[in-house]
Amino acid sequence: MKRTVGVLVCLCGLGCGGGGTPTRAVVPPTPTPVPSRPIVLRDGATGSIVDQLAPQLPGSRFSASRAGYLPRTATFRGDDAFLWPQDQGYVTALVYTAPDGKTYGMGRWMKSPVVVGAPDDPRTLAAVQRSVDEVAAAAGIAMTVVPGVGDITVEVDAGAGFPSDRTIAFTRWEEWSGLEMRRVRIVFRSNNDLVDNRKALCGNVLLHELGHALGFFGHSTEGRELMAAFCSRGDNDTFGESEKLALRMMYRYRLPGNLAPDTEPEGTRAVAAAHPLQVE
Repeated sequence: MKRTVGVLVCLCGLGCGGGGTPTRAVVPPTPTPVPSRPIVLRDGATGSIVDQLAPQLPGSRFSASRAGYLPRTATFRGDDAFLWPQDQGYVTALVYTAPDGKTYGMGRWMKSPVVVGAPDDPRTLAAVQRSVDEVAAAAGIAMTVVPGVGDITVEVDAGAGFPSDRTIAFTRWEEWSGLEMRRVRIVFRSNNDLVDNRKALCGNVLLHELGHALGFFGHSTEGRELMAAFCSRGDNDTFGESEKLALRMMYRYRLPGNLAPDTEPEGTRAVAAAHPLQVE
């Protein structure tokens, strides 16, 4: 009897719950090993090959430091690495250093298109459209202009609490997801400076503020560039080549949270400051 019971138990184990049909365990296929491969280093401005690193496995961390480029540290994902061909001090001041003097991870938009809201006046909307077209082309992203409120809202409010009597306009980053921008406000003291008419104090202040709204936390170290902190009618009223290059690197090859000088953080992205940042 003991021997018979043992046989019955074994048969039940093969067919219980299946109407008498035996079941078999499914053995997953052996995964194909992922080969290591060289990391090709390319110039972020031209796309030309600069050098290459020894073969590494995808998922590993790599560092690359070449003359004329920011030192890059990132996770290898099996694709080429595009190095940032600019001066470290220039990029750190313009992209990463906020008005409070602290250095933050890169802030930028991920959604497309970015909607810019402006006062519902034909002349104002036309002026905003011109500047939006220029900054969108510089960054290589899609942007659109609508009357009223947008992801970036442009407005005129002389009583908005300007930091000083010399402040023409300011940009306030108001909502984030990590360091991905979600809501930004640009405020002008006077509509003259917004539409850039003959009474404006400086040329193309709106384009300067849109540069902040797309992620330039700081100001240019080059005194006559559009993103310089102070302006006059004799300064540039359009983006210089260095400013355009910084925007394209941010939006073509980098993600929110990238750390100065050019480091992709491991794990979760850095969190933005809890309080809204503001820049003139």
